[in-house]
Amino acid sequence: MTGHDHGKRRFIAWAALIVVLAWLLREQFILFTQVEAPIRGDVRQYVAYAWNLLHHQTFSMADPGAATVVPDAFRGPGYPLFLAGAIALGGEENGWYAIVLQAQAVLGAATVLLTMLLGRHWLSRRATLMAGLLMTLWPHHIAATGAVLSEVLFGFLLALALWLTAEAMRRGKSAWGAAAGSAFGIAYLINPIILLFPPLAGMFLWRCGPTKAALWLALLPLAFAATWGIRNTTIPDTPGQPGRAVLNFVQGSWPQYHAAHNFMDIDPIAAQISEQIAAEERLFARSPRLGLTAMVERMVQDPAYYARWYLLRKPWLLWDWNIRIGWGDVYYQKIEHSPLDVNPALRAMKATLHVLNPLIFLLAIAAAFVLLGRSIRAAQARDGPKLAAVLVALFCAYVTVLHTVLQAEPRYSIPYRPMEMLLAVTALATIADRARAKLLGNSPAPQEAPQ
Repeated sequence: MTGHDHGKRRFIAWAALIVVLAWLLREQFILFTQVEAPIRGDVRQYVAYAWNLLHHQTFSMADPGAATVVPDAFRGPGYPLFLAGAIALGGEENGWYAIVLQAQAVLGAATVLLTMLLGRHWLSRRATLMAGLLMTLWPHHIAATGAVLSEVLFGFLLALALWLTAEAMRRGKSAWGAAAGSAFGIAYLINPIILLFPPLAGMFLWRCGPTKAALWLALLPLAFAATWGIRNTTIPDTPGQPGRAVLNFVQGSWPQYHAAHNFMDIDPIAAQISEQIAAEERLFARSPRLGLTAMVERMVQDPAYYARWYLLRKPWLLWDWNIRIGWGDVYYQKIEHSPLDVNPALRAMKATLHVLNPLIFLLAIAAAFVLLGRSIRAAQARDGPKLAAVLVALFCAYVTVLHTVLQAEPRYSIPYRPMEMLLAVTALATIADRARAKLLGNSPAPQEAPQ
């Protein structure tokens, strides 16, 4: 056996151990953590959609047992269909809930595997393993496994779609572009915020050469969106009722929104701010022009304050630590006996990553700026392994900008953390290579080719 083969086998063995560890940590969390009121807030809506799909063949978030079940399009159908499958398999007592959590533990471990597969397009083996280990240990992703929310499934599909896109760029085959487009299309049905990224990625892929693969990547998600949109045209509009995009846009324009939402039941000032936000939402729903005018008039009263909000505070808020709408820390729901808090080793790990989170953010941002800057300056981007890195940088820039325009908080970044870890490790690897080269007095050694 050659040294190359030995290194490859050792890498595969370590990667497999990391994936198993990822599954064990998520399994431990769902087995030992006690969740108070697991069906509340957004979870209740998702479960209602699933229940009505099974019992009434209607996509509606009407409460189970309601006299009238009216179809709506407030949320996408992807995660409710996932829950409906679990309910059909496990029954309507507690069986479905256990199936959902077990499936999410597997999806979380699979996301770690996809993180390493994607990273191996440009990172060394050691750096790839580091990114996989960071994602394995990331507390928000572990805790999300125990909540009946879309973040774990959405994150898995995004990692899958990006890996398939990277493979399409490397192989130049239409089938890989079609697979990537389908994955993005399914991800859109879970969260429509991703809709505009596949056309951007398709343009990037077209720049690299495989035109047919680029077309599949760009057009298939639009076909998914058009199909769901046609269905939504059959639903009567509710006058004055704001949709999710309006809610996110208006709420996201208020720096006080999260605090006001959390304390509106006990603080009169918070309740007053919440009512002002709700009034602006209703105005925007009635007349987007008047709603936008009201927002602008509010912002021009203190333009520096809102400039800091949109340019500095809000982009960081997406990648910050403490979940704003929810129990706090890394948890959406109120929980007890979390291994992340009870186990001394895991508690120390969580505290360490909490301290490192701003550094990881800064490293990822730096890597994204450098990669995108080099891509823009390049006349032609033909360096296959590096294209995947630019793709991930483009993705992180896209979601940061979209959430800055709409709504931003750390819970929403859970599906995007794999890409953040890959960029942070890319920056660390570059810094380490340059430091090593400076010490040795020569140029950095080239990274090993992806396998």
